[in-house]
Amino acid sequence: MSNCCRNWRRLCLEVGKVYHLKHFGAIRCFILLKYMYIHIVESVAAAKILHHKRHTIVAEAERYSLGKKLAAKVRGTFFVIGRLEGLNRRKYMMKEKIRKYVLDLGVDDVGFAKVEDYHSPKSFAIEKFLPGAKTIISLAFQELDSCESPSVTIAMNGRLDMNYFQRSCSYQINRFLKREFQAKTVDMPYSSPMEQSRERMGVADFSQRHAAVAAGLGTFGRHNLVIHPRFGTRIGLAALITDLELEPDEKIEQDLCIHCDLCVKNCPGDALGEIGKTDIARCIKHSQPYGLRSDIGFWQQFAGSSPEEQKKMFVDEKYWRIQQAHSIGMQYYCFNCIKSCPVGLARK
Repeated sequence: MSNCCRNWRRLCLEVGKVYHLKHFGAIRCFILLKYMYIHIVESVAAAKILHHKRHTIVAEAERYSLGKKLAAKVRGTFFVIGRLEGLNRRKYMMKEKIRKYVLDLGVDDVGFAKVEDYHSPKSFAIEKFLPGAKTIISLAFQELDSCESPSVTIAMNGRLDMNYFQRSCSYQINRFLKREFQAKTVDMPYSSPMEQSRERMGVADFSQRHAAVAAGLGTFGRHNLVIHPRFGTRIGLAALITDLELEPDEKIEQDLCIHCDLCVKNCPGDALGEIGKTDIARCIKHSQPYGLRSDIGFWQQFAGSSPEEQKKMFVDEKYWRIQQAHSIGMQYYCFNCIKSCPVGLARK
């Protein structure tokens, strides 16, 4: 017998003793109904059973002469349960329809979270992106084995392939939600574009990691990345925010990190020295050596150089790499924290 059944049965027995009722079957049914009314969202299956047997229970209430008021309460409770069950069933069917569509696109996993369960200490509030938003839909994409390649070109090419697929899926899901449910939906950036300011240097407007954890797709590891229960750290994330009200998925309570510290030991920038924090400056220096900082440095040096030196700078490999990084948007030269994590590799 489940805990739910034990609890309401015990309560019914106590009520029966207090009121000295020889026949308190109807009272038991009524208490069960009230219990179901409170826990309707978590007890859809039981509610269906109750709704199916409503005529029998109402007849029992009248049979034991509990009075018209009590019988009316029983009927009223069934009416509320029927309405709530119908609403909950529609939400469930809507969510599962969305889930099926997402997975059929080739997305490896999807999770749903309430907006109020998203807690990112440095990112903007969800209201800034879509006023009236209710649900975050988080998508997980398995990283390609390209990330293991000793060639940074191949590793980055695999990441770009995944990024293009992520954007395509997000766009199609957005159109699907609009077409099928007339929902307002926005796609959240993978990382960039982001608002640029001195106060928030290197901080994305929206945290894909915190959204994924809130949606039950994983937990944070020692490297401060999300660890998925099947794919480990080797995932890319995307998310959509919508005004549809969908039931959230359960968060993962288990700590998926095995605390081997391989990510810490294999970080060339020593950016993971402090638990729970990534030193962004140290990380970017090694992972994006030809990003904005290098670009600024190049032009500062260019401004103070002679015409002959400037000509040489334009044919230098550093300048070519800076230009390539610009054309890509963000070029990574280090994937150590991803490829050194052993979680999930045994399932491959």
